[in-house]
Amino acid sequence: SIYEENNRHKKAIKQYEECLNKDKLPILHYRIARCYESLGDYSSATKHIDFAIEMDSTDYDYVIEKADLLYESGKYPEAIAEMTKYITYNPEFYGGYYRRGFYKDNTHDVDGAIEDYSMAIALEPQYAYAFLGRADMYRLKGEKDLAKQDYMKVIELDTVPSNVSCAQY
Repeated sequence: SIYEENNRHKKAIKQYEECLNKDKLPILHYRIARCYESLGDYSSATKHIDFAIEMDSTDYDYVIEKADLLYESGKYPEAIAEMTKYITYNPEFYGGYYRRGFYKDNTHDVDGAIEDYSMAIALEPQYAYAFLGRADMYRLKGEKDLAKQDYMKVIELDTVPSNVSCAQY
């Protein structure tokens, strides 16, 4: 973990693999996947996250990680399908809909993104990023009034611009 936290991912992978020789734990495959992701090796990362899912199919965070890996590696339809799988496991969590909306947003499925962002908003009406994503989609559709409403909501929810806020946009 210390190697990983200090961006020494190759050393971290080696240490995690040594741990795997002693105790086969899905979290170790997850950590290895994260290291490979940081190195830009999405194929190896996906292989290890698949091992983690195979070992513990009830930890849905592994499914989210796989969806993100697929998205980052340009496998957009597979990423959307994986996030859909996550949503079936956890339909009350706004984050799954937001993330799938983000994938759709970035693959030009404007109506699909609006639908997912709207569901995220229904489940968590204080999540400014969902309003921001939906506003951008409304703007692309030429629905300026709806876009403006959502942009104003972002400003209302996230009043202090910073590197991690929506208000900066």
